[in-house]
Amino acid sequence: MNNDFSKSISKCINLALELEILAQAGCANSLDASVEFKYEARNSTSYKHLYDIGVKHQDFCLMLFDHSFFQFTENKKDEDLRLVYYPNPYQFVEYMDQKKEALSLFNSGELTLYEYEQIITEDNSSCDAPVIRYDLSLMQHCKNYHPAAHFHIGFYVENRWPVKRILSPYAFFLKILSHYYPKVWHSKVDINNPDINILDINYRKELKECSHLEEAYFQKNEEERLYFT
Repeated sequence: MNNDFSKSISKCINLALELEILAQAGCANSLDASVEFKYEARNSTSYKHLYDIGVKHQDFCLMLFDHSFFQFTENKKDEDLRLVYYPNPYQFVEYMDQKKEALSLFNSGELTLYEYEQIITEDNSSCDAPVIRYDLSLMQHCKNYHPAAHFHIGFYVENRWPVKRILSPYAFFLKILSHYYPKVWHSKVDINNPDINILDINYRKELKECSHLEEAYFQKNEEERLYFT
């Protein structure tokens, strides 16, 4: 077990606790998901079904206040990593139900157009956060078809967005917070200096510690394509 990997997971859990967004801490080491979850991750066509299994078996390193959860798995140091953000799919269902209810009240005359638009605009439900997965697999590297490190964005498994760095769980976690939890992220902006955000400072510092792939695993033709640095 790589101690650095476990420490990085602990940093994620501790930060979530500090920010008061932690619902439940799970495995603080490299996660070995349940057999049922692994099977469904390979075969399921329903994201909600996969999410339900993850919750049922507590297949996560930490779960946030909105019941989204993270999985961090390392099979071999700097050779095989899996970092995943699973958003709560039921937020979309709740959002659509609230939207339908507001529309019904507007159509019946119980809400004015201004009141209806205000409800829709101010609703804090997230309805479009995708699954974000970072994979590192040096053994599967193919310079033309399979980047050694890559993001999967959404539930479609064949999209691979090349990444040049070996990410830590903490760097991945901070990046997800910056994109999908803007209120949490902006809560750490210095009120006297809007350019200073302690989360952003920590993110940039952590990313500098994430090494680039060796040239053998990120070759010249890969450099010439679009990729995450």
